Amino acid sequence: MDKAIPCGLIINELLSNSLKYAFPEGKKGELIISMRRIAGLKSEMKNQKPEIELIISDNGIELPEDPDVENSKTLGLELVNGLTQQLEGKIELDRR
Repeated sequence: MDKAIPCGLIINELLSNSLKYAFPEGKKGELIISMRRIAGLKSEMKNQKPEIELIISDNGIELPEDPDVENSKTLGLELVNGLTQQLEGKIELDRR
């Protein structure tokens, strides 16, 4: 539960942002959520922490140039940053 709740809040915030900003004026699009374990499999070393990769993407309008995701002044991204730190994770932005 100590990992699931922060992860759920991160997903909720990022999906809400996509729906609110990526598809203005009723524009249709696609949201994709994927999650997979990338380290810490049972066949690997037992003392390695499991690592999970969460990817949330959309095909809506692009983000502003060079948003400072880790030092955002918006409440939503501050929440995402705080929860990511709580999970000992990192945020990467891929503008592809």
